Amino acid sequence: MFRAYEPVSEDIVLEWQSFTELNNCSEVLPFMQEQLFTSGGELALLMYSPLRPRCSLEKFYILALNKASNHPNSTAIALELSFWNRNNEKSIYYDNLNMTLYYHSKSLTSPIGNTSIPRFYQQHSHTKHHIEMIQTSGVPWKDAKMKVSNGSAAVFRVYLTMNIRYSNGIWKSRRHELSLGVNVTVNDQGMKSVNSSLRLLAV
Repeated sequence: MFRAYEPVSEDIVLEWQSFTELNNCSEVLPFMQEQLFTSGGELALLMYSPLRPRCSLEKFYILALNKASNHPNSTAIALELSFWNRNNEKSIYYDNLNMTLYYHSKSLTSPIGNTSIPRFYQQHSHTKHHIEMIQTSGVPWKDAKMKVSNGSAAVFRVYLTMNIRYSNGIWKSRRHELSLGVNVTVNDQGMKSVNSSLRLLAV
């Protein structure tokens, strides 16, 4: 089903024409003009498909699961995320990101905390790090502590939902919805079991 768009103003077409002439790409102008009038510039922007940002979990720490901690009753989880814009020429605008944490057990996967990361802008080829401290509720601490104390690991999940827009410096694309998640195992030091970053994958 095709979506109807309003025609683009003549000023935008003239601006694009000037841009293509300056950059020796006038041969694509007829095609781009047609797309501008039919798709509001979306296809012009996405003429070369943009790459989705890559989000990774860099750090994950739970004080209550650290056997050497003097604060066994802490309910907070600290984590660090990285966002990498892999595009060489397109920047990204992020709306507010919603993050939910889950605890995994054989019989239950339940939400234990959530937060919102304020919207931000990211230049092309840049990486942004974000640190968050989340107060949790409903974590089966007895089960989690038993798992880490016997040499296995407690399993948590980080889940992100977001809307992003790509920009080539002239236009912004429509909003693209992304849902990403990753499981993370935690050891008896309260840290994620693997030293390397964990990539959040599309779900």
